[in-house]
Amino acid sequence: MVERGVGGLLEATQNVMSMRVVRALVSAAEKAGAQRAPLLAAVPLAPTALEEVDTGISFAQTYGLLDAIIKQTGDPAFGLHCMGLLGPGAFNPVTALVFHAPDLRQSMTSLQRGLCLLASGVTIKLEEVGRTATIRCPSLPGASPVVQRFAAEMMVLGLRRRVALFRSGAHFERICFAHPAPTYREEYDRTFKQQVSFGEPFSGLVFDREFLDARSPQGDAELHSELASFSERKIRQLARGASYEDRVRRVVLRHASPRHADMKSVARELQLSERSLRRRLAEEGKTFAQVTEEALASAAKAFLRERQLSIHETAFALGFLDRAAFHRAFRRWTGTTPLGFCQQDQEP
Repeated sequence: MVERGVGGLLEATQNVMSMRVVRALVSAAEKAGAQRAPLLAAVPLAPTALEEVDTGISFAQTYGLLDAIIKQTGDPAFGLHCMGLLGPGAFNPVTALVFHAPDLRQSMTSLQRGLCLLASGVTIKLEEVGRTATIRCPSLPGASPVVQRFAAEMMVLGLRRRVALFRSGAHFERICFAHPAPTYREEYDRTFKQQVSFGEPFSGLVFDREFLDARSPQGDAELHSELASFSERKIRQLARGASYEDRVRRVVLRHASPRHADMKSVARELQLSERSLRRRLAEEGKTFAQVTEEALASAAKAFLRERQLSIHETAFALGFLDRAAFHRAFRRWTGTTPLGFCQQDQEP
């Protein structure tokens, strides 16, 4: 049996879902007809927070988001359908890491190791016994049955596609789900193209062990090695914990009105006194005002550069109800106006 092998490195980051996953799920839901604003309100999460891809939200917030996605899309089988709405690199660097592994066994081992970059404390288990291999998906702690089903559908389908990439036309001995058969069970047969069983001890796949030796048609040993090294650095960084500057940035950008996030409320969310937070930021050579300004500037430039929001929408998302105040702040941050910044960014 191959164990998760991450051990104590995960202890510092338990119960956090990567913003990369959150952003991908919101994007997929939008393609299915959902509206971003009410989805983020269910978390709650400021629009600017989606740009902080190296941050995360709690599992409890993630569950609220998934419930909102299912309700807004009106699609109880969205866990099966969302995979087709995700971009090819939605969960990078983990997607690229498992994609370029030389064979399926190394791909699964890389996924076991790297999955904590997407959801801390969550991983798959790969068992090799006799002539069969079994991949078991984890359950999500404290999640409702609807959310558990969503996660199981998404994970099992993603794993099935991963195996099929290495072993074209692979037939699985069993495709299992721990939850009872839903009302849309025929959608499972259509999606998986074979019989699926419900009410099993675990959600996952059982297949011929020989599949694990299958070579990848897209394997790149050198790139895989580089991605593995990058992922290891990221895992160690998570284990050490973020700087207080990064923690403050995250809290500020999660605020419903980032411009109005004050030191008292941020310190309370970080479970510190204002005095302690001030001292710890000073040890890093920063003040609360500096960190807040830098976070707002970074988010504003990202929104305008990627054309995700208009100038007015960007100002509102950051908490500027007065357009003139936003223009003054943006000029202070960048030396130019929001319109001037957009025009410069369009130049070849």
